[in-house]
Amino acid sequence: MPKDLYEILGVSPDTSMEEIKRAYRKRAKECHPDANPNDPDAERRFKELSEAYSILSDPQKRRQYDTFGTTGRDIGFPGFGNFDISEAMRTFMEAVDDMTSFFGGPSRYGRRTGTRPGEDLRISIELTLEELFTGVTKKIEMSRKAPCPECGGTGIPADAKEIVCPTCNGRGQKSTTRATLLGTFSTITTCPECHGTGRITTARCGKCSGEGRVDKTDRIEVKIPKGASDGNYLVIRDKGNAGVAGGRPGNLIVFIKEKPHKIFERRGNDLLYELPISFSA
Repeated sequence: MPKDLYEILGVSPDTSMEEIKRAYRKRAKECHPDANPNDPDAERRFKELSEAYSILSDPQKRRQYDTFGTTGRDIGFPGFGNFDISEAMRTFMEAVDDMTSFFGGPSRYGRRTGTRPGEDLRISIELTLEELFTGVTKKIEMSRKAPCPECGGTGIPADAKEIVCPTCNGRGQKSTTRATLLGTFSTITTCPECHGTGRITTARCGKCSGEGRVDKTDRIEVKIPKGASDGNYLVIRDKGNAGVAGGRPGNLIVFIKEKPHKIFERRGNDLLYELPISFSA
């Protein structure tokens, strides 16, 4: 039985985006591998939770899930259960605004400064009536931002050395003292320079200038299911632009356009053929 994503997060299908995020943060704290070093099942539960959140927190993916569930692979839905731990960690770090306050100390999976998700790409493909009727696989050549082969998409050279963050002296936290009429108050926040890790690197990859991605022309295979029609679209996961400095890649959205047919006119699932008939009075 496919798992219900709303049930995994402990929310109902009509829950708001903000409530979904709160539910994810709460459950992620409970099953995060850092918080459960002696629980071998924590990573599996954390990946499952993060994948459910990555789908339900995206309006487009959520609509697609609500319509097709986990069986909608033929129209581009990625299915469920394909997350690895790195994807789960990226989802977690994007959802949690302050790693230090979340765990009470910096995580060993510290954020990288400047990490940003990749952009979605949108393209159109023209298909004949016959191709839409039978279904077809097309190879599309397109330009996109791909992970830098030199640094593996991180933006940092492989031989780069880390140093103690000079802003927080390796503590991962920054203390700000403010004098008021009521006395002196100290506020502790996550270090904005190292994002709570306590370490930074100043080296940048020479090939991508630290962005972690480069221009590339790719040939991508797109499977069009039979019965598709003009105006339909497919979402191909992670085939958009690569993220900045290791951020999550965007998706490729393929819009379908139907070429005019010489004989038939399509209306939904019906084909119309206009045949002139002559007759004598």
